[in-house]
This record gives sequence, C-alpha cells and structure tokens, in this order.
Amino acid sequence: MKSISLVIHRHRAYNSRNECRSNAMPKRRHKPIHVHKRATRVEPHWPVIAFFALFLLYMEVMLKLLSGDGVSDMLFPFIMLFPAAILLSLICGAFSSKINFILARIICAVITVYFMVQYMYRFIFKTYMSFYSVTVGVEQAMGFGGTIFSAIGRNILQLIVFCFLLLRS
Repeated sequence: MKSISLVIHRHRAYNSRNECRSNAMPKRRHKPIHVHKRATRVEPHWPVIAFFALFLLYMEVMLKLLSGDGVSDMLFPFIMLFPAAILLSLICGAFSSKINFILARIICAVITVYFMVQYMYRFIFKTYMSFYSVTVGVEQAMGFGGTIFSAIGRNILQLIVFCFLLLRS
C-alpha cells in the first residue's frame, strides 16, 4: 500500500500526486508550509553510552587492581555496565546540550566519589561496602574518624588515580 504524503499550502492541501484536496479555493500555487512534529522521545546516544561504559569499566578495573583483587572476576560488573551506561545516557540526553554536559560531569563526579569511598572501605575493613553497612554503620564509622583520615593520607595517590578522568576533562 503506497503512502500519500500531504503538503499543506497556505489555503489548500495537496497530496503527493498534486491532487487538490479542497476545491473551495482557486488553483493558485503558493509556497508550501511543512509542518514538522517535534520529537518527544528520548533516545540513547551511542557515543554517550560508550563514554559511560568505558568510564564505569575504568572505575571498576581501578578498584579491583588497587584493592589487590585482580580483574579475573569481572564478568558480573562487565555485564551490568552496559545497562547502567544506557540508563546514564538516557538521563544525560533528556535536556539541552549544556545541561546534559553539566549533568554528565555531576554524575561522573558522584560515581568517582562512590568508587573512592568503596576503595577506602575495602582498605580499612578488608571487605567491600554494602548498602547495609551504609545504613547501619554510619554511627560506627564516626568512631573510626582517626583511622579513616590516616588511611586517606596513606592512599592519596591511589585516590588521585580514581580522579584521573575527572581531572583530565
């Protein structure tokens, strides 16, 4: 079935075969007025997805290497990195380009801080941080204030490695 496109002129409507759809007006040809609908759907932008995927992969690899775990058990983080990158690209593609750029920088900074805290938690407590330890262990962490600050002082170079991508841009 062929589709017939409709071009609206100032006073008349013509289809793609130049057949007039209304006979009320005389046959004068005017400059066509094309009506374009604005897209309201937010679609993922592949370079942004690739950026967030590589950013998350860098953070995960640095966390594993600096923690001394090695990268042999990276299958689950590697699988989860693409849905997270798509979600982040959808969030950063919903606004104007200037706001998207600022939002991407804020998201990268938050993710970097999360991985830095994860690294310091691993360094101090020899285990990875869980949501349970965040909700319950805040009061207990205040008791480790001196230990936390001395651990940050000893690992300042490793923390700068996490900030490398933020410092470069």
